[in-house]
Amino acid sequence: MTAVSTSTTFASDGDISTLHKVFDLIAKRAQIMQSIAADKYVKKSSIYASERELEVLKHVKDVVHQQGLPVYPMLVFTQIQMDMSKFIEQYWLNVWIKTPDYFQQHNLDLELLRNEITKIDDQLYPAIKESLSSFKRCSMTTSITLFSKAMENVKGIPTDPDYTSLMLASLVAVSQVQQ
Repeated sequence: MTAVSTSTTFASDGDISTLHKVFDLIAKRAQIMQSIAADKYVKKSSIYASERELEVLKHVKDVVHQQGLPVYPMLVFTQIQMDMSKFIEQYWLNVWIKTPDYFQQHNLDLELLRNEITKIDDQLYPAIKESLSSFKRCSMTTSITLFSKAMENVKGIPTDPDYTSLMLASLVAVSQVQQ
């Protein structure tokens, strides 16, 4: 009986560790949005960059196809992630517009930041593939707790509707579509 309990605990820990990796990568990507917002604040440019969003979606389409992931459910996840990024950027722009003294970031290179995001995305999608069975097996409560913990230092994420839950639901949907 004890051996079964230990085995079950090990399986749960394995499931949680793959989720941690995915959530940490998403959080790392989201944290870069403050620097992206800083670049846009300095340059007084728009948050929405339609050409960039299409570039990202095309890149993700290629990556998820190579990974054998369901393309359109992953594109939905990516679009939600990009929407959340715009909310984070807007949050920081609002902070700096209201209180310019809070702005401390200078000499940013948007292209370097975007390359960093692409590198994270190139790690994220294989990590998602690795975690699909974990998304199926772990309870939504556990997943929400882990994801919320990973995202706790990211400011500007909408809570109504809750974008963390929205993103998580899209990943669960991917796990249900994946064969």
